[in-house]
Amino acid sequence: MTTLDETLFSAFNVAEWAGGPDYRKSPTIPLGRGKGYFVRFGGATAVTNADGVAGAGNEFIVNLFPGWNLIGNPFVRVDNPYAVPPDIDLATGTRFIGADNVEVSYSQAITNGLVRGVAYGYTGENSNSQYFQSSVLKPYLGYWFLNASASTVQMKFLRPTEAGESRAVKPGRNSKPLTRAEQEKLRFRSINSKNVLDWRLQLAVKQGELLDTDNSVGIAPTAKDGYDNAFDTEKPPVMTAAPMVYLSIEGKNGAGSRAALADDIRDGSQIGVAKRSWNVSVQPAEGKGDVTVFWPNVNRLPRGVEPFLVDEANGKRIPMRSASSYTYSPGTADGGRAVHNFRVEVAKPSSIPLMLTNVRQTRVTGRAAGQNGYRIAFKVTREADVTMEVQTLTGRTMSTTVTRARGGGEGSLFWNGRAQAGYDLPAGAYVLTITAKDSEGSVVQVRQPILSLR
Repeated sequence: MTTLDETLFSAFNVAEWAGGPDYRKSPTIPLGRGKGYFVRFGGATAVTNADGVAGAGNEFIVNLFPGWNLIGNPFVRVDNPYAVPPDIDLATGTRFIGADNVEVSYSQAITNGLVRGVAYGYTGENSNSQYFQSSVLKPYLGYWFLNASASTVQMKFLRPTEAGESRAVKPGRNSKPLTRAEQEKLRFRSINSKNVLDWRLQLAVKQGELLDTDNSVGIAPTAKDGYDNAFDTEKPPVMTAAPMVYLSIEGKNGAGSRAALADDIRDGSQIGVAKRSWNVSVQPAEGKGDVTVFWPNVNRLPRGVEPFLVDEANGKRIPMRSASSYTYSPGTADGGRAVHNFRVEVAKPSSIPLMLTNVRQTRVTGRAAGQNGYRIAFKVTREADVTMEVQTLTGRTMSTTVTRARGGGEGSLFWNGRAQAGYDLPAGAYVLTITAKDSEGSVVQVRQPILSLR
């Protein structure tokens, strides 16, 4: 897909994308319902439904060409065409028809690989010039939306309920501009973590007033390491005509081709996996000065997730827990827009906290184990000292055994059914307590009932 060329904003104020390979640019392009456009005005301008025309019907269909498309909210209010219409929620306000001519819901279209479940808005050249992810289509804003299939897909918009108070926009008057707080709500999603096997690290970049903040790497139990339409997000291409700093994560799309990603979420179902790494690139704007890479939500990561940023140009390794950002100066290659490459690493020893799992009891016999012996199997995620105690129901400790266990593999302890002093314990129920403690002082414990038989 091509980017906006340098003549766009100097010669025209409207550009549309209809599947490529180039933008159609003209000051006389008619604006169609359900479509999005790049526009530039010479000054403050109010865009209103000046004729007060309300589109008929409760549905509207646009064709999505394979790849990226520019779309928009096609509806105006029926009760008051001059008023601001409600948002369209992609999850409930859209349907899709693929090459098989079968109409499916938004969620099913994502599952079928027809579309990606997110739209991209643009904040504008005068407001940080960055893309932001959105699950709703707001009126009067254009959005990038990806047809992930190889065929044209029909996108059916369903008219949203016009509930609540309508805010009039009278023709001939400038509409009230968005406040900075309203803009922040539009552009920033919340990127959060749940636990050590389900976390997200937000990656962002700043150059002067330019920003690119809506990116993340991480893991999830139901994600996979290859492209996953439910978690991974392709990113619209960088614009060269408008100033823009652009961060992307190197990956592949659903067709297996190289792609710039905004989100790359890997398989988090396995404990103790090898070191994970993501390749990240930053393309700066020309003549805008130093570039700062930062990670705003690192304090929300679970304990034990220790990410590092590696500058591949000089080998510098920055611990992201203790440093809030990293700044570099762009070179002069490619007119000052040369791509700078980084790597985000999360090492195995620090990525998994101490956990004690798979504790199992097995009856054993023999001279060492006695006639009432048990083998206690367990797993720890880190190297740790493991203590096994057998206690009475009133809490009195009758037997203690200690071992050193390696992380990841199965360990075991034996109890011969006797007290520490060597005599047989009376038959009955006891409490088995397994405690693991690592070198950092973390302690985890599992308690189970255990029987002494005679």
